[in-house]
This record gives sequence, structure tokens and C-alpha cells, in this order.
Amino acid sequence: MYSNKHQKANHTILDGGSIEAVQRAFGHSSKITTEMYAKILQVIQLEEFKDKAREYK
Repeated sequence: MYSNKHQKANHTILDGGSIEAVQRAFGHSSKITTEMYAKILQVIQLEEFKDKAREYK
């Protein structure tokens, strides 16, 4: 059951949904709880950091 919840959260975010929308849909009072289900969010944030970070020499 929980693996389906993780998958639903990941797919929603990958399809452009916000973490806040997923939070409301799952009925979580804490954004942190939602982030535990949305593991893909960490991957997206890391990719965004890599894309936008400046190179230092």
C-alpha cells in the first residue's frame, strides 16, 4: 500500500504537481511527511542545483 502512495506522489510531482498539492491530497499536516513519500523530489532538487550552481575555479 505504501509503495503505491510513494509512486503516486512521485508521478504527481513529475507531472508538474506541487508538493503542496500532494500534501493536501494525502491529508498530511506536515510538509515533511509528504516529502518522505515523494522521494523523487530529492532527485529533482539535486538536478536543479546542478543545473543552476555556478562553477568555482
